[in-house]
Amino acid sequence: MVDFLYCLDYDDHRLDTKDQPPASGPHNSIPPPVMFKFQGGTGSIPAVDEATVAEQPTGLNSVSLLINAKTYIIADKYDIHSLKEWAVTKYKEVLPATWNSTSFVESARLIYENTLDDDRMLREVIIQKASENVKALFDRGEFVELLRSHGDFAMEVLKDVVFNPPDDVQKVEPDELDGWGGFGVASKKDKKKKRSAGLE
Repeated sequence: MVDFLYCLDYDDHRLDTKDQPPASGPHNSIPPPVMFKFQGGTGSIPAVDEATVAEQPTGLNSVSLLINAKTYIIADKYDIHSLKEWAVTKYKEVLPATWNSTSFVESARLIYENTLDDDRMLREVIIQKASENVKALFDRGEFVELLRSHGDFAMEVLKDVVFNPPDDVQKVEPDELDGWGGFGVASKKDKKKKRSAGLE
């Protein structure tokens, strides 16, 4: 927090290889308390060293998700809105490469246990990523346990899966299902094929 107040940034340890958590285990990935280091700069994101990233299997350390989630919680406690926004930004930067990890599930648990229900900034990011990748995440025991123990989280993931399907899937009318009857799901590619064949 102090680092952010002086430099408008903080180190989320996204490039640290030594702190990589084990691939599985419910709470093995909880990092040590967030340590803020003073560093120069104007608050812009430092350039990523490609050589360092190439040495890591995923490119980024998934523990950074936990650090950003904890920073968000601290910022909420002290009502520093700009730090909350910055924590969400940094969380979103590392999320595409680190979502299939124990740290992602643990960060979701931390946010759902330590923020109010109407605090949606980081919750929305977590829910969207979880619903996009729910099949893969179901292979993680800690994700299934989180769904079981946090009904509000499970409900939000289910709601997003049902009401916000991926762009390539949409609802179709019964006559578009070629004899299947009832409502169903068809891809946009299927509809384009029908249009080009003159069937629509």
